[in-house]
Amino acid sequence: MIDVQFCDKKFLIVGFGGMGCRHVQSLLNSGYKNIIIIEPDSSKIESGFKKINYNKELIKILPSFESLDVKCDFAIIATSAEPRYEITKNLIETGIKHFLIEKIVFQSLSQFDNVERDLKNLEIKTYCNFVNRYFPNYIKLRKKIIRSTKKTSVKIIAGDLGLATSIIHYLDLFEYLTGKQVVHSESLLKKWDKENKRGSNYIEFSGIFYSENERGDTFELYFDDSHNGGVTINIANDDDIYLLSEGNRVEYIKKSNQSFSTKAFEIIPTSKLTSKIVEDIYYDCTVLPSIKQTKNIHSHLFKECFKSLKQEFNREAKCPIT
Repeated sequence: MIDVQFCDKKFLIVGFGGMGCRHVQSLLNSGYKNIIIIEPDSSKIESGFKKINYNKELIKILPSFESLDVKCDFAIIATSAEPRYEITKNLIETGIKHFLIEKIVFQSLSQFDNVERDLKNLEIKTYCNFVNRYFPNYIKLRKKIIRSTKKTSVKIIAGDLGLATSIIHYLDLFEYLTGKQVVHSESLLKKWDKENKRGSNYIEFSGIFYSENERGDTFELYFDDSHNGGVTINIANDDDIYLLSEGNRVEYIKKSNQSFSTKAFEIIPTSKLTSKIVEDIYYDCTVLPSIKQTKNIHSHLFKECFKSLKQEFNREAKCPIT
C-alpha cells in the first residue's frame, strides 16, 4: 500500500535491465505512479515490461537525460558500473536528494571520493542496494553475532557466477553480520578468458578471496567456474553452525550439543523489496550502507583485482568490473 507521504513524489529509474525493471515493478505494486525511466535501449524497454507484466503506457519513458524536464525526488541507478559515476554526478546537479545505487557502485576510489564530497556538501541521502541486510535470516544472525564474544567465520562456495560481480554482496554481508570493517584481504584470482555476458568492456574472475575484519573474524569465498552447485554460505560462531543454501532456500542449523535442524531461508526479491527500502531511506531508518561505508570493501576488491592483473593500484585507477 502506498505511503500517503509519497503520493506526489517523483521517482527516476536509470537503467531498465534485469534490476531496473524489478525496481519499477516494486514501486508499481505498492501503488506509486509518478515514475520516470531513462533507458536508451528500446529492446530492454519491451522485454522489461513483459517481465513485470505491466503496460508501458503507464510510465514516462525517456531515451536520455536531455529529455528530463521535471525535478525528481528519488533516483535509483540500476545501470552497469562503467557509466554510473557520470550518471550520479549529473543527477546530483538536478537537485535530487535521495539515491539508491546498485553495485559495483563505482570503479575507482577517486570516483567514490568525488561523489562522497558532493553528497556531503549538498546533504543528499545516498545508499547502496545490498539487499542481504533485509533478509530475515541474516537479521537474526547479526543479533547473535554482534552480542557474541567469540570470533565468527564466514565461508562461501559457488560456481560459474563471476567472483568480482558477486563477492561485493558477500563482503558487505560479512561487515553487516559482524558490525566490523574489513582491514585485511588477500586472494588468488584467475581472470576469465571467456566472453563476459555483461559486455566486452568488463572483466571477470574465479578463484579464492580471504578477508579479516578488525575483530579477527574471517571471510573466505571460493568461486570455481567448473563447480555446478549453487551458492552455499557457512557461518560459524562459537560452537554454532549455520549453513544457508541460496538455491534450495534452506538454512541448516547446528547448535552446540544439538542435532541439525532446518528452517526456511527467505530471500526477498527486488520486486517486493524496493518500495520498502525507498520508504526506509526517506525516514532515515534504512540498514543499507552509505557510499562512505561501502567504499572500504570496494577498495579491498579493487586492490586484489589489480594485483591479479599485475597492474598498479591507486585511487584514480579504474577497475573494469560491474
